Amino acid sequence: MAHKGPGKLPPPKDIKKDKHGFGKNISFSADELPQIKDWEVGGKYQIVIDVTQISDEINQHEPDKGKRSARFKVEKVTAYKEPIK
Repeated sequence: MAHKGPGKLPPPKDIKKDKHGFGKNISFSADELPQIKDWEVGGKYQIVIDVTQISDEINQHEPDKGKRSARFKVEKVTAYKEPIK
């Protein structure tokens, strides 16, 4: 898959987990991301998501008071078929 982004990607950053050990979750149907038909639960895969930023916020509540966050609208998604080694 040749994805043409605006430049070189920085190294991936781990997502903070909540007190139950979960990070961020997203869902896609097989119509949106056909590769999932060949994937296995527990496998690690790399996806590319094109998004539009729809908000920019500074948190006003503890424990994240003063931290910036943003919301995004997912426009397109694609993925490498093979798992990450």
